[in-house]
Amino acid sequence: MAFLARIQYASLQSSVGIAWHIPLVQGLSSYCSWTRNNHTDQSSESTSSSSSEETGRKLINRVARQALAAEVGASAFFRAQAKFNPGGSRIDLQYFKEQEEVQLQGAQRLLIRQRARPSLMQGVLGAAGMVLGAVSAVAPRRVSLAVTGALQDAMTDHFTEQLRELQESGVSAQVPEVREVIRNLRDVERAPEGAPAAPDLLEYSRMKSLSDLGVEGAVGAVVKAGASALLGLSSKL
Repeated sequence: MAFLARIQYASLQSSVGIAWHIPLVQGLSSYCSWTRNNHTDQSSESTSSSSSEETGRKLINRVARQALAAEVGASAFFRAQAKFNPGGSRIDLQYFKEQEEVQLQGAQRLLIRQRARPSLMQGVLGAAGMVLGAVSAVAPRRVSLAVTGALQDAMTDHFTEQLRELQESGVSAQVPEVREVIRNLRDVERAPEGAPAAPDLLEYSRMKSLSDLGVEGAVGAVVKAGASALLGLSSKL
């Protein structure tokens, strides 16, 4: 009888031990599962945040790179215009030259502050601006104005697009100094009074050929298209 009693007691003790261990094991299992899920959520949030910051940083660097490349081209253009102006008859060109030098310095400071690399197209834009400026300086007055007006339009469109990208990406509010520099570059008046705006796509689409735009219109359309293409490449190289 004593032997049977000990067996029953041991069986009861074993049952109690198992019953006590079950909720403990279940609790530990739930805690481990929660820890894994929480760690996964935190890792996911951290990865998402890092990815967003990296995307924003790339955009800011690209904007700074494009801005400097554009200003290198514009500064070279007005410098050549002032230099090759026959007899110095265009005194306004000295004003535009000095104005663009100030804007160039602002774009250079922006690139340095953002620690962005310069565009590989920077030299190409500088050379193109120099050639175009020299040609427009000796061209007839109306053609010269058409060239300058087209350059103004291309630059304005370029900086407007940069501001739009900054706004839509949500980066604009985080880097107000970048937004301010780009806005200033966009709002600079680079064309003298009387310079015609380059034909837009809608106007050009209504023409049967480029010659329908007239000499000034055709020159403006070609210059704007070329400048826009070079500015676009500066973001990729």
